[in-house]
Amino acid sequence: MSENLSKGVYALFETSLGNFTAQLFLDKTPQTAQNFIDLAEGKKEHADPETGKMVATRLFDGRKIFRILDGFMFQTGSANDTNMYRAGFSVPDEICRDLTFTKAGLLAMANAGPNTASCQFFVTLGEAAFLNGGYTIFGEVVQGLDVVQKIGKVPTKVSPQNPRDGASLPVEMPVITKVAIQTVE
Repeated sequence: MSENLSKGVYALFETSLGNFTAQLFLDKTPQTAQNFIDLAEGKKEHADPETGKMVATRLFDGRKIFRILDGFMFQTGSANDTNMYRAGFSVPDEICRDLTFTKAGLLAMANAGPNTASCQFFVTLGEAAFLNGGYTIFGEVVQGLDVVQKIGKVPTKVSPQNPRDGASLPVEMPVITKVAIQTVE
């Protein structure tokens, strides 16, 4: 899966529906990309969803993809597998004019307003220009876009937590079993 990658830093996602690889934009969104790397590798503390205590664990391993809107995006990265989780920290927005929501396969931080991103992120399933300027894009899928689109096709139902979303709650939540970080020199 990670063969033939150009120089850069990559996140290798193993999921219950297949694998995909994303190049991280450390050059354009350094704080956001490093935050993602540190959470993936267990180097950054986040709030334990049961105790509220700050812990350093590999946050993305075993996470469920809890929100899917086919043609738009899927969302994950929450320690309690809902969009209600608060990580106990935030990272500043790093909005770049040359990174826009023009296609499927872009990784961006979810947020509840300016400068509130922490650990939840989404992967686009198509163009979403209305998000430009409001969400930090920190990576792009370079291998396995077919897996990303497959995740987008998972059957969904209306979420009691977020009924305005319509049918966005996966009937059976796909799982990110592991995220590994790889640097190619």
